[in-house]
Amino acid sequence: MEGETLLEKGFPFPPKPPPFPPKAFVMGEGSGRDLTEGLFFVFLKIFRKIHRILGLLLSILFLMWFISGIVMIYHSFPRVNQKLKLARQESLTGPLPAVDSLLQVLPDSSRLGGLSVDMYLDRPVFHLKGRQLPAGLYADSLQVVGKPDFNEICRIAGQLGGSVAYRVDSLNRLDQWIPFGYLTKEFPIYKFSFEDDARQEMYISSKSGKVLQWTDRNSRFWAWLGAIPHWVYFTSLRQNQALWINFMIWASGLGAIMCF
Repeated sequence: MEGETLLEKGFPFPPKPPPFPPKAFVMGEGSGRDLTEGLFFVFLKIFRKIHRILGLLLSILFLMWFISGIVMIYHSFPRVNQKLKLARQESLTGPLPAVDSLLQVLPDSSRLGGLSVDMYLDRPVFHLKGRQLPAGLYADSLQVVGKPDFNEICRIAGQLGGSVAYRVDSLNRLDQWIPFGYLTKEFPIYKFSFEDDARQEMYISSKSGKVLQWTDRNSRFWAWLGAIPHWVYFTSLRQNQALWINFMIWASGLGAIMCF
């Protein structure tokens, strides 16, 4: 009868939703087209869940990159302050030898790529860059600069730091401000902490006496807001350059895929 309700006709109310997955999903039932469509919707549902989770995680990462990138316009990762270093170094003294005489003492198999000169422990020193070359030669004798002892390294730190170091640590592991794997060849590295207002920290190689890193409280603060999160400069990751590069490639690649 036209006036009968669904209940009177024996139909449940409200009507039950169709089972999921549909009956056509079962192997051997329904057409191949129905099976293909069913698998497509299952895949789409899984993909949406993965997209939602990865999108949430990567959006946090990209927001961090955006904000830290703005900070990096004005503050990068701390480096040795070359201007301050030159200002606190001694002026060059005495005549310097001609470049030709310097080239004569270098091995025939060597290849000079760069040359600089400055004062090192009251003596002028040539710093050489290239293949099969000593790190430094005394300009007044063209003799190879030897490995400095601890007292000489303390002199270098005191002269450049311009203050008294209240603490010296001998490092055999990389830390947050020297996270680069290539620096392991400089171990042990001496870390000098100064008691000045800027709270300077200086890292000096025990092998060559070279200043590897020079930070202060201000540069460290801005690095935590800028370069460290932006470049993912966390010691456990950054010390392994291959792993760090792969992480950056995969993270940015997944982010690009999530945009679709």
